[in-house]
Amino acid sequence: MKKRKYQYFACMALLATFITSCTKEPEINKLSYTDEVGGKVEYLVLSFQNETQLNQKILEIERQEDISAYETNLGYASIGRLSDEFFSTIDFSSFSSENEVIEYMEENKKYIDNETEYDGNISYMPKFFHSRYRYVANKDGIYQVGDSIYRLFNAGTVSTTSNHLNELRSLTDDTLGFLNNSPTFRYVPNHERHYVEAVSGVASLTPTAFSEDGCFALPMDTTFVNTRADMRIYSEFTCLLNIGGGPSIIGIDSYCKMNICFGIWIVVKRNIDYNVNTVYHYREYIGGIGPTAYEDECTEYTYSMYENPENSFHHNKPIAGQQFDYRPNVCTIFWFFHSYDPKWYEIIRFTNINITVHAASVSQTILISNN
Repeated sequence: MKKRKYQYFACMALLATFITSCTKEPEINKLSYTDEVGGKVEYLVLSFQNETQLNQKILEIERQEDISAYETNLGYASIGRLSDEFFSTIDFSSFSSENEVIEYMEENKKYIDNETEYDGNISYMPKFFHSRYRYVANKDGIYQVGDSIYRLFNAGTVSTTSNHLNELRSLTDDTLGFLNNSPTFRYVPNHERHYVEAVSGVASLTPTAFSEDGCFALPMDTTFVNTRADMRIYSEFTCLLNIGGGPSIIGIDSYCKMNICFGIWIVVKRNIDYNVNTVYHYREYIGGIGPTAYEDECTEYTYSMYENPENSFHHNKPIAGQQFDYRPNVCTIFWFFHSYDPKWYEIIRFTNINITVHAASVSQTILISNN
């Protein structure tokens, strides 16, 4: 098996060049819906030609230091930015009881989501906090790709064709369970989080399956968590795919929550830094699409990275120096269901992960190995 040391900065420079040169601006599309009295109302959504353009734009947005200025320059306001700004203005020290917090959050749920913690407590966060599409969705959580429109919900994402905007806008989180057999809508629920607690600051995980070369796929449905006093730090692996070409990046997403008393946790902005050491196998892209577009023999890479802190709700950093072209064969069943060959995790797989994620008062070390 071949071995190489991949240079992170060269990779990121190529990625930045690719994004700058190839990303086209999305359009502000004017759709319309029928209001309560039967009139037509103009409705603005951010519209992308395809998934590649959408995901390239998300990559670009995640590199921005000032999202407010960036969105103003493009002429739109996302639910991600609006809810982040609203959440940052809340004075949590002004609440005197648990009921007061819950009542306030319920009154402002258009900007706030909640979830149940692994220990049964409740936590609050900006709207659609776990979705990377929140910065391309409008105030109702809606964006467009081709002729399909998508809407974010607390529990998942619903898509349909653009002529069903009226029906899409009428949906609520409480009605999503009735969409499983709908010929009009496709409902994709958010994945269930499986928590792994750090013991003495270390979260060790033993993979459940290995490939022939001893590699394992990333546990994408796992959330690593560590609590120290009134602070918690969370980390999840993530993959941004660009179906049809373009860079795909394997990374880790981390965030912090603070206990504000009453057993209630809130997402908080924190400086978080990373010390990443990984070993992974990658099948080089050689051209074309499908399984034959990649070398049969894997190349082994080692990757090390230290990133300085930054103050934000979310921190998304690469855990592999390799950006990779993902160009699978795509089989479409009906208008909404896609099957990809090969799967992205057949292109890049890991043999060793050692990552320390550190905030000011809490940290965790994630250890996953084929040993």
